[in-house]
Amino acid sequence: METILNFAGTVLSSLFWPLCIFLIALMFRENIRSILGRITSADFNGFSVTISEQRDLREKIVQGANIQNIGISSGKESALIEEIAETSSSAAIIYAYSQLENAMKKKLLKTDPSANNYPVNEYPRILLKHKVVNKEVFEALDEIRKIRNSVVRYNLQVDSEAAKVYGKNAELLINIIGGETHQ
Repeated sequence: METILNFAGTVLSSLFWPLCIFLIALMFRENIRSILGRITSADFNGFSVTISEQRDLREKIVQGANIQNIGISSGKESALIEEIAETSSSAAIIYAYSQLENAMKKKLLKTDPSANNYPVNEYPRILLKHKVVNKEVFEALDEIRKIRNSVVRYNLQVDSEAAKVYGKNAELLINIIGGETHQ
């Protein structure tokens, strides 16, 4: 009986750290995936890893959508988002995303009259399903939603310049979707 307990204790103690590492990796899998996707070079002798800066979301959207020379209107919406960003970057991000949601809903209503019944978080997936957007634009919509959710749910602190860029990216997505910003 004592040997069985010793054996069980040995097995549990040998599995403890691998299990802890697995659980931590599972909890931070999105962050780990993001970092691993940005590794450009590695040198394991001197343990040197080079991580590239994240690509600008606008560049990713334009390249993914195969759109060239698409202009972001510098009209009232851009000026308003920039003005809001100077006061509250979080409010600017929330406002820009609400404009994007409105554009997605307008486009969905043209495509599918029952769009009023869809939850807002499903809009990008439904736009992809109806082939209004391609996979790259869908992924960009998902990324911009994650940023907005981080600001709203986790109080992510964003400076005014980043909020302005976010607003321009949201406006670019609105242009790609073919929606109009709310006046």
